[in-house]
Amino acid sequence: MLEEQAVLDFYGLSSNPFSSEICRKVFCGFGKRHQTLEQILHLNQFSHLTILILAPHGFGKTSLFNQLKSQLNSLDTLKVAAFKGKPELSAVKLLTDLASSWGMAATSDTVEELLRQLRKYNLAQSALGNRHVIAIDDADCLGADVLEALQELRAGLPEEQSIGLTLFAQEGLVEFRDYFRPASDLHIIHLPALNSRETMQLLQEYFSHAGLKKGVPFSTDEIEKLYLASEGVPGEIKRVTLAYMQEQANSSGTTQNKLPWLHVAAVGLIVVTVVGSFLYQNQTQLSDTQRTNQVQIPIESSVAERLAEAAAKVEQRQAQISIEEDGIASAKLDLEITSEPDEKPDERVQLESTEQKAEAATQTENKLAETQDSKTVEVPATATATPNENKTAAKPQIKPWYETAPSNEFTVQLFGTHQKETAQTFIQNLQTPDTTSVYETMHNNKDWYVVIMGQYPSKEAAQSAVSKLSLKPSDGQPWIRSFQSIRDSL
Repeated sequence: MLEEQAVLDFYGLSSNPFSSEICRKVFCGFGKRHQTLEQILHLNQFSHLTILILAPHGFGKTSLFNQLKSQLNSLDTLKVAAFKGKPELSAVKLLTDLASSWGMAATSDTVEELLRQLRKYNLAQSALGNRHVIAIDDADCLGADVLEALQELRAGLPEEQSIGLTLFAQEGLVEFRDYFRPASDLHIIHLPALNSRETMQLLQEYFSHAGLKKGVPFSTDEIEKLYLASEGVPGEIKRVTLAYMQEQANSSGTTQNKLPWLHVAAVGLIVVTVVGSFLYQNQTQLSDTQRTNQVQIPIESSVAERLAEAAAKVEQRQAQISIEEDGIASAKLDLEITSEPDEKPDERVQLESTEQKAEAATQTENKLAETQDSKTVEVPATATATPNENKTAAKPQIKPWYETAPSNEFTVQLFGTHQKETAQTFIQNLQTPDTTSVYETMHNNKDWYVVIMGQYPSKEAAQSAVSKLSLKPSDGQPWIRSFQSIRDSL
């Protein structure tokens, strides 16, 4: 294992970069993983959808779950219940744990009564501006009664008073559509593997936590080998990198153990020489001390104090000199910026010549104007307007289409991101005849750009439009929203 000190020394590490303690801290929060996290956070705060995160084993579901839990808990308006699914977890135990996590005292041991109490408590808290959220890792381990209880807890609640639910599960083990209905309210996100650049960034995170602050101890070719061997699966990246490090350290250790015996003899000779010289010097100093009757002159405490004061003054003086030098450099920079070079004589002559030509041209135009007959038409004063006035008159204030659409009609939210350019690129790659737009709101105290598509009279019409789209699995499931909910988020 990597705990062998020889391997740590070979790579200059203070600890195992793939230990369980470090693995709990590391999250590949870049690229598509970062976009996925932002999307899940947004949906948990503003959507009534059930969010399902699916991926094979080793794709980083638990790392994403831990990061999501941390960020949800940092939001004051959310009450979060996050835990790992277990086969032995019963519906009663689940609902009791939810009540405890949300700060509610459960007073029953039956599923029906616990559901009633939790729903009532949720409606009361929603009126105060609070929202309840559930996040479950290893949801594929939950029994059918638990999944049915989760569906029953959230069924029928108004969208603005819904309970957020995010499930992390291994792909292909449970058919969650059998439990969460309607199917249009189930938002499925498939976690993709990492690319080569993301693999390097993930390794940088691991090695940084292990004490290596200068990137990764691998060349570009080595990174590419690790990426290809692991196929970008986070769990495999750790396993493959661990095996490669052990191989390199063992290879180096074999070479280092073949030192010539002459090197060892040379080191021994140097040690003997240094020790002998040290003993001779001590003996000479002792003889000198004996000739002076072993008199020692102690350093006075006042001298030590003066030395300390002098050192402080030197440091203060050096600091003052540094400040003065910075001030002089700043003054020179300001002088260079504000001052302009004098015009050269030939430039002044050229300028005067240009002005003379302009004046002559003006005089010629005036003479031509005087010789014109009465064909000149006077422009009424009322028709005169400044450029700014023309611009103002030409651009009346028009609200975006999604602000004027009827509140009871629907649109489709396709994407959300903190980068406006990313949202615009998403629209450019989207092939649809329907109207698309990007509107801006706030998310986690940062600008949030949301892509919406179309105006539909019903959810069924919106769902029909969604079925005609060609979206990648990594883009997530579209979210059908009313225009009223859009305006509420602006």
